[in-house]
Amino acid sequence: MSYGSKTVSGHVTGTIISSKMTVLDTVANWKETQAIFKRYDALAGECICCNALFEPIQDMVKKYDLDLMTLLAELEAAAIQKT
Repeated sequence: MSYGSKTVSGHVTGTIISSKMTVLDTVANWKETQAIFKRYDALAGECICCNALFEPIQDMVKKYDLDLMTLLAELEAAAIQKT
């Protein structure tokens, strides 16, 4: 499944979730996304929701050297399943 992400004003946007949104904004609006962040804890080497909750997603992926486009696609898929 492909989700049309694009770059707008220096940040990546998907259908619902933007890379400028914080981790907190994301999990607060779409509780299903918490499971996605939990899966990425192993790659980050620590709990993302504990240590990067107030960071924009775009900054968090740089901090942990994660793939932004893949993470956004997974977050989008989880958020869309809610509806």
